[in-house]
Amino acid sequence: MATYRLPTEEQIQARFAAQGMLAAAKPAPTVTSVTPSSGNIVGGTSVVIAGTNLTGASSVKFGTTAATNVVVNSATQIHATAPAHAAGAVSVTVTTGNGTSATNSLYTYVTPPTPAPTPTPSPSSGNTVVRMGPTIAIQNKCTVLTDSQITPVVAALQIQLDRDWQAAWGTTATLVFVSSNQSIPSGAWPIYILDNSDVSGALGYHDEATSGVPYGRIFAKDDITYGYNWTVTLSHELLEMMLDPYVNLTVFNQTSDTAGLLYAYEACDAVEADNLGYQINGIQVSDFVWPAWFDTTITNHSGHRYDQMNHITAPFQLYSGGYIGVFQVTHGSGWSSINAENVIGPADPDDSHGAGCCTSCMRDRRSRD
Repeated sequence: MATYRLPTEEQIQARFAAQGMLAAAKPAPTVTSVTPSSGNIVGGTSVVIAGTNLTGASSVKFGTTAATNVVVNSATQIHATAPAHAAGAVSVTVTTGNGTSATNSLYTYVTPPTPAPTPTPSPSSGNTVVRMGPTIAIQNKCTVLTDSQITPVVAALQIQLDRDWQAAWGTTATLVFVSSNQSIPSGAWPIYILDNSDVSGALGYHDEATSGVPYGRIFAKDDITYGYNWTVTLSHELLEMMLDPYVNLTVFNQTSDTAGLLYAYEACDAVEADNLGYQINGIQVSDFVWPAWFDTTITNHSGHRYDQMNHITAPFQLYSGGYIGVFQVTHGSGWSSINAENVIGPADPDDSHGAGCCTSCMRDRRSRD
């Protein structure tokens, strides 16, 4: 008796192949070029991805981040929009049901250079003017923020200076961003973005170096830890540096023939709460006072603007969350703070050496507490 044995899998495959019935395995996709081959770190660059076997693409990635607006035009071409990514070369890969293309270095993210000062229209005359103020270099020296997170904030602050601050105070500055491994440009005023405060209770402050150069510091990690917005702190210290760069200006409010208070010349303390600010390109910036806030000669307050967001209605008014440093001329007790409830607090602990004696004194004059 003959014994019938079932054919092996190899025998079945060979038989089907011989009869032309076995479909060939479909190859994985390939990516051969990306045009353009570079784009801004903020994303948004429209690209054409060329390759083979691209039909049925289920995923297009730049590094590990998915692209948007993916359109498969054919087996050899895909249109897509590059996502945001840190600077440097990345691999652009396509995934289909037959696999994922090989890694490559076909696309490079670049940080756009900071534009040089450009003429801006004068609102009053229509003439063109250039920024005549200082150059302020904002340097990332923290571990909690990437350069790509800070550069759009610097751009928003440039708008705040040119559009809003200049309308109020008549001055502006040229902002530049500096990475941690770059040097501060010669003659620039630096603002350093750091992790943790070196002064108790301060989210940021500005001061004058022994060389005579104004500088600022903000503490992004502390901001994030305690629920504050670091972009508001950066805006706050930038504007206060613009108003009183050498930390030596005051305004005297004479309340009688024999009494009065010296008010620190601060731009943002009176309206410093995060929620009192406003957004520029989706980035929260600080509210600030206008010159009328320091003008005690105003008796008819109607029609005057006291702060950018119109929270305040009279000179020296403090909005909820605000404060101001004052020097009590007749009491001899040095610098202290008045809060929004108009309560005069105790003498500033930093005044233990006497008002104005050294650079560690009057810390409330230049800090965002």
